[in-house]
Amino acid sequence: MLNDYVYEVSIDGFHALIEKLMKKSDAEISVMESRIESLIEDYFTYDGVLEQIRLFLTEPSKSALTCRKLPQTAGTTSAISWPHGRQCIKSSS
Repeated sequence: MLNDYVYEVSIDGFHALIEKLMKKSDAEISVMESRIESLIEDYFTYDGVLEQIRLFLTEPSKSALTCRKLPQTAGTTSAISWPHGRQCIKSSS
């Protein structure tokens, strides 16, 4: 759902993202802005964030949150398995 109006990009890909957005019409940008505004309550407020965390912990398939394996860095150990195939990295402290 969020993939329709949220972009994830590294610094290396930032220029390409700007170029892609510049090719969109004003109407397309307006639709994207309206969709983003409709997400504020559910994803960018204190109550909305807490609800997403609750869903992630109790009904992960309904949550917009995901857990990804981080690159191996100093101070980390192997991944911990979570229900439904999710993985998180456990810090070795």
